[in-house]
Amino acid sequence: TSTSGPRNVLMLVLDGLRVEEISSTTASSLTGVPGDEFCPFFWQDVAVDGTMVRTIHNMGMTATGPAHVALFTGRPEPYENLALDNTIPSIYFPESPTLWSTAAAAGMTARFVGKAGLLFQTTQSLYPQPYLNEDYHITDGNTDQAVFQDLLDTVSTYQPRLLVANLHNIDTEGHKGPDGTYASTIQLTDQQLATFWKGLKQREPGWLANTLVVVTTDHGRHREAVAILEKGRKAYNAKNYSRAEEYFRQAVLADESYSKAHYYLGLALYKLSDSQGAVRAWTRAT
Repeated sequence: TSTSGPRNVLMLVLDGLRVEEISSTTASSLTGVPGDEFCPFFWQDVAVDGTMVRTIHNMGMTATGPAHVALFTGRPEPYENLALDNTIPSIYFPESPTLWSTAAAAGMTARFVGKAGLLFQTTQSLYPQPYLNEDYHITDGNTDQAVFQDLLDTVSTYQPRLLVANLHNIDTEGHKGPDGTYASTIQLTDQQLATFWKGLKQREPGWLANTLVVVTTDHGRHREAVAILEKGRKAYNAKNYSRAEEYFRQAVLADESYSKAHYYLGLALYKLSDSQGAVRAWTRAT
């Protein structure tokens, strides 16, 4: 609520994007070209208006749910903070105040646009302040293009003090699509982001002039390991826990740093009555 500095905050989260595909000045291991060449619209139309920060690293789980909790609270959570079926509360909840509770305490208008399920884990936080109420406008956009359009409309209608958007098409294709689909989706989002930025500057120059804009990613992409993990998740959901364990172990071997693979391996081991093995796997997931 200070009178100095920007009055508003806009956070755009490019879900699942590895920073080397957009911000690196050296060749990406996936595309073979630097980020400034692979995403030219971001560099030509967006980055020129701000400051690029490259010294970032996700210290928590490389999964959408917990990564967003870290963004919303400023601290990583120890385990994946979202129930598998998204209908029952998980064990662990954020213990720190989030952007939402801080905005509510300050009487600020706050809006979230994008994947509404990402806020599920914050609704039952151990932190005593409420996270969501009738003041929060949540739009579950199916495509990034729809999210960008709703962002423009939200700014025009509400002039929010806090506006956060999840753009999830890159992450979706990273999970289910071949490498070429993931890469081409990044380039499509690059164009859409630049178009949105130009439109925002034209439609809402006054609001934008008093707004801190943060364009970030939530977590990177594990190419080989994530494909194996998806096979394991399908086996797990089919209650074939022995087969799921095999896939999750393969995912760990493909990428030892892939904390999500350790987490799901722990789930499979727990279902197979190997509690000690589950604890070891979950410890490696932190």
